[in-house]
Amino acid sequence: MDDKCDAQRGARRRAVVSSVTSNALEFYDSTVYAFFAIYFAGHFFPAEDTLTSQIYAYFVFGISYLVRPLGGILLSIYADKIGRKPLIVLLMLIMGFTTGAIGLLPTYAQIGIAAPLLLIAMRLLQAVAVGGLFSSTTAFLMEYAPAERRGFYASMQMVAQALSPVLANIVALSLLYLVGRDAVIEVWWRLPFLIGFLTVPLGYYVHKYVSESPDFKRYTQQASKQTAQQVAPPLSMSQTLRQRTILRQIICCMGIITVGTVSFFGVTIYLPGYVQTLLGLADIQRTWLALTAPACAAFGVLSGGFFSDSIGRKRTLQASVLLYAMAFFGLFFYFSFGHASYGFALFGFAILGFCMGLHWGAVPILLAESFPIQVRATAISIPYNLTVVLFGAMTPTYLKLLERMFGSTPYNVLLYIGASIVLSLAASVFWQPAVKETRMA
Repeated sequence: MDDKCDAQRGARRRAVVSSVTSNALEFYDSTVYAFFAIYFAGHFFPAEDTLTSQIYAYFVFGISYLVRPLGGILLSIYADKIGRKPLIVLLMLIMGFTTGAIGLLPTYAQIGIAAPLLLIAMRLLQAVAVGGLFSSTTAFLMEYAPAERRGFYASMQMVAQALSPVLANIVALSLLYLVGRDAVIEVWWRLPFLIGFLTVPLGYYVHKYVSESPDFKRYTQQASKQTAQQVAPPLSMSQTLRQRTILRQIICCMGIITVGTVSFFGVTIYLPGYVQTLLGLADIQRTWLALTAPACAAFGVLSGGFFSDSIGRKRTLQASVLLYAMAFFGLFFYFSFGHASYGFALFGFAILGFCMGLHWGAVPILLAESFPIQVRATAISIPYNLTVVLFGAMTPTYLKLLERMFGSTPYNVLLYIGASIVLSLAASVFWQPAVKETRMA
């Protein structure tokens, strides 16, 4: 019995460590583009001025999100039919090769228009892979977890996402300190992408030493027995997803996720630049701000996962959204109308990141328990990817539209963030689990 328990603990430990590490590297692969676009834009999109080149580079970043929902749904269907582990390995290989390939691409000066076309192709492949990553690993971790610690285990997925911008910022800071901005623009922008090749050997490790989730194994065995015994065929995946209860859960989950995806793009991407302009900070100082929030978010994620097990999913979610609202509005008003300093900005980003992480930590298990195991990965993928595209990645666009409507005012950001908070709180009221919630004794 002891040997069996030790084997189970070992398998669970390998699953968690490999999932967190691979997710951190894979989301690093997808975020490093956004961090370094300002440096390599001119090599692929030469223009009369730097701003135009950067606009083209970020446009490529934006359009890649358009294929993310479709890719995520199709890949998650594969995860629900064949298994979580094979898909995770496939995604790791795709992300590793495509990210490393960006670091090796010839520039526009070398091969002309083929350079940006190859860059776009790599970004589209990355977007497809990332689209299926969240749902598959969330289901994988939840199904590996002890019943009373599902929330904590599922939150590991978001720890990985929080670590990805931390890794990207550490690489950016290291290069800025060691070789300087001009050298990064010249050639050293390639190094962060080449680091992406590390995902490939890790994918081999998962393939060789990590087993499929125990819950999915049991489900496939039971499904095979039931199919052999019954005359009527089981419901297809499309039929299952069209059920009213599943559709209701998908819509509800989209509302719940909104504040999380808006906070990621708003706090880690928009707010550091806003504070840099407001306080007249250097690039290195802005990078430290961008590093502080996700680093502290990682601790918030683990806390959110723990509290979701101890006091319940819905209570943790609602409390985290309210704390995030207080932190964001308080910090934003102080920056806009007070006399903030760089030191206070670092402290404020730490508090904001932790509160943001509390929500991130409660979301994965809430999504996983919203759907039955036979469609779990696919059903998670639909609200997650659609919400990221419609509300997260579109955050800069919506802010520009608000600026056109109401002029250049900080209240535009408050209006958009406030709307996401209200929507998530309202959706949480109507959420009900499809899988029985187990709390720690």
